[in-house]
Amino acid sequence: MPFKKLGSIALSLFLFGSVHVQASATSAGFSTIADETQARADVTAEARQAWNNNDFNTLDTLAEKYGTSKAKTPSGKWKLAVFDDTLSTQLRIDWPDSWNVPEAAGRPQCKCNAPLPDKYQVADYRWELVHQKILSWIKQNPSSTYSQIALAHYLKNRGWFYRGNGFTDSVPDVAWPIFRTYVHQASLTLEQIKWKGKPNPVWFSSMADIAISDQYPKDKSQQLLKRLNKEGSSYPTAYLLTSRNLLPKWGGTYEAFDQFARAAMKQNDGRLEKEMYVRIYWNVAAEIGNIFSVGKADWPTVKQGFDEILAKYPSYKNLNGKAMFACQANDATTYRDTMKLLGDQLDPMSWGENYSWCKSAMSLERLSQ
Repeated sequence: MPFKKLGSIALSLFLFGSVHVQASATSAGFSTIADETQARADVTAEARQAWNNNDFNTLDTLAEKYGTSKAKTPSGKWKLAVFDDTLSTQLRIDWPDSWNVPEAAGRPQCKCNAPLPDKYQVADYRWELVHQKILSWIKQNPSSTYSQIALAHYLKNRGWFYRGNGFTDSVPDVAWPIFRTYVHQASLTLEQIKWKGKPNPVWFSSMADIAISDQYPKDKSQQLLKRLNKEGSSYPTAYLLTSRNLLPKWGGTYEAFDQFARAAMKQNDGRLEKEMYVRIYWNVAAEIGNIFSVGKADWPTVKQGFDEILAKYPSYKNLNGKAMFACQANDATTYRDTMKLLGDQLDPMSWGENYSWCKSAMSLERLSQ
């Protein structure tokens, strides 16, 4: 019987039951899942607190600190990316589901979250409250570049709020011009920032993110990529978001995506770092599904990339990733060896709930032998 889907509970039972490992949470030098969670929570808490308290000086200080220090969590994720993601989530409004357009017939699985047009006035009022707070930040710190990035986040979020996150035919006609106006304003805001020296690394990830929404033409995207390679190549998040532009859902191909991932391995000093290849694919694994059979990822390169990552960042979160992709690649030996190291640090949430890791019951049996 084909194996199609694993929920978090079923996945745990399969992985523990098939491998029969003992808890090994004390493996030398490995940071735990709890360590990673706490590191991200600490950054999130300080960003939220500063925003809620209108402490704009602290927001600027944190953005500068995380950008220049290149501080990372135990698994190797930049704290700047955690900080920026947290702030972006603050630049939204509270909105009840009952004020959204009813879900499209025949698509109960799509929670499109497009607001009812007759609620736009209420929405505009709420969005303007957030806008005024950002303008207060800009007024207080006129030289703050990160406040301009925050403004761009706000404008993008506001545009996507009206569009919703469903298929194009689920978007109310009146929402399209509103969406396009706000995402274009976000793009212009980022382009008009005047930098003293190199841009804050998060500028590149913000530009890459908005490039999809604002439908950058190919030549403009190429110019952005050249600047990223020249000035921002040390910031992986920018490459992760740039790569998404090359997925088939955005008009690209899996071949072009893999070519980009391979090119991104080459850093400023000329070394090839397979870590970047892994992180680019890991970032979109939930969208692609199996990155080897659906996408064009190469397992030997991914495996070597995880060896690089684990040498620098010995974290159980990264070890979960290696086991997950070994399962997708049907590499039984690597899967079993990695699972033995994981022990009670298996984290089903980081594997995802909607993947079909193995092709069939036979492949599952092969992995469990």
